[in-house]
Amino acid sequence: MVRNVIVGCGISGAVTARILAEQFGESSLLIDARPHIGGNCYDFYDHNHICIHKYGAHIFHTDLRRVWEYLSRFTQWYPYMHKVLGFIDGQFVPIPFNLNSIRMTFPEFLARRLEEKLVIRFGFGSRISIQELRKSEEKDLVFLANHIYTKVFLGYTQKQWGVTPDKLDPAVLERVPVYVSRDDRYFRNRWQGIPRHGYTAMIASMLEHPRITVKTDTSWNDVKEEFRGSDVRIFYTGPVDELLDWRFGELPYRSVRQDFHEFDREFFQPAAVVNYPENHDFTRISEYKYFLADQASRTVVSFEYPSAWKRGENEPAYPVAGEDSHRLHRQYVEAAREEYGHIHFLGRLGDYRYYDMDKAVARIQKAIGDGETIAVFGDYDVDGITSTVLLMDYLKSCGAKCLRYIPRRIEDGYGLSKPAIQSLRDQGATLMITVDCGITGNEEVDFAGSLGLDVVVTDHHECKESLPNAVAVVDPHRP
Repeated sequence: MVRNVIVGCGISGAVTARILAEQFGESSLLIDARPHIGGNCYDFYDHNHICIHKYGAHIFHTDLRRVWEYLSRFTQWYPYMHKVLGFIDGQFVPIPFNLNSIRMTFPEFLARRLEEKLVIRFGFGSRISIQELRKSEEKDLVFLANHIYTKVFLGYTQKQWGVTPDKLDPAVLERVPVYVSRDDRYFRNRWQGIPRHGYTAMIASMLEHPRITVKTDTSWNDVKEEFRGSDVRIFYTGPVDELLDWRFGELPYRSVRQDFHEFDREFFQPAAVVNYPENHDFTRISEYKYFLADQASRTVVSFEYPSAWKRGENEPAYPVAGEDSHRLHRQYVEAAREEYGHIHFLGRLGDYRYYDMDKAVARIQKAIGDGETIAVFGDYDVDGITSTVLLMDYLKSCGAKCLRYIPRRIEDGYGLSKPAIQSLRDQGATLMITVDCGITGNEEVDFAGSLGLDVVVTDHHECKESLPNAVAVVDPHRP
């Protein structure tokens, strides 16, 4: 008897099915409306023996050893390090912008001055956002920020999202970094690569288990009546508004079309991916033989054209973040849980959100590497105490210097407090991580900032209309 139905045969669905089978001994039925497994990571070898990513370039990268080791059970890796170039003012420039980009873009005297100010202000090896750079009091750095904004970000964003950057959720804008280094790699993660025989082969290996059944060419609508009202758990990786036949209206998405071309030459461009922020209607060109160093006399590229999602005409690819859309998504999730009972949402489309996890990880890594004192601010209930202990244990295993604070229920009450924050700062803390609290502590987080104490909020409670002004906010309810 099937215990779980998983809608979507991509990485999220495949990993979920394998864990349920191995660790819990539970059977799963995986379905996908497409005629193949792999989801958006689906790839295949063409007649040139080039591995083609049908839905656009995918590069695996992580800082989590356990994730890398888990997937390594199902594939060998080709140690590919991703580099992206942008075609800017007639030349190919490393993206994200870094010190090499500055040297290539500006006259030598100006590049040298900008480099010096960046290193002095932020430190060599640091990562800063476009937003942060534009707030600088240094006129040269504001000039640099505006140049990058105009030449790299503005045009690309308008094509990718169909709006100017000021109309986007800040969470999207802040994901665009500037690196104060000469590292041209697009990702800085410890583990990077492409599955040696492709993503489809890796996922197929993952699905080889007697407790996993796969049905392609099968949509949720084909099977939903069979499981409605049953005790079967549902893991849904697709758009939640489609699940309920758009009864509350459509959630906004962006779509993307890959236009493939084959050329009778060994290479088409100088890197696997080249962005075109200022020219043409497409955003980027991907050349696939770079990823696995496929040897062929010809080459295949895809031109990527973003567009608005239109039901029945194209597929949703990216959620358009915003307060109204997240409010509508929450309405759909509540209705789905009421209608289907045990249902869970996975992946970018199912969760309909972008997280601050990358910023949280980056700030914690910096604190550990620089020998800073990290304060963990917990709560007095079971989940607050447990999460405090777990995080403290993990941070200490990484060699971090740690403090902890758990409020006293009667004397302190729930949540962040200024006296406690002041005490942690007085003890030398320069980074505070909240667990099970902090999402409504806007005033307290601002107070911490005034003391020079950075804050990473991790919580699971409902948010206010505005989020705390923290380095990162990780909360499943955040807009």
